[in-house]
Amino acid sequence: MPTAKKTAIILAFLLLPWSLYKLLVPALISIHSFLSITRPIDAQTLVVEGWIFDYMLDDAVREIRKGKYLTVVTTGRKKIFQHGQVIWN
Repeated sequence: MPTAKKTAIILAFLLLPWSLYKLLVPALISIHSFLSITRPIDAQTLVVEGWIFDYMLDDAVREIRKGKYLTVVTTGRKKIFQHGQVIWN
């Protein structure tokens, strides 16, 4: 016959993964919609996050070439664009 301590340990090992699953899965599923929001505003400066992949910069270049932005600020990049041209590399 299992003791109360053994029963508690077994329940903890069964309930902990289940609890984490029930908490984390909905959070991980819904976080994308929160983090991927794009709301352009009427401004002359475009900020591009430095962590994006190089192929994603094509979208930023297209946006710059539309002529709306005078300056592009990047975080963590080695290239700076102004008026659609690389001004610092």
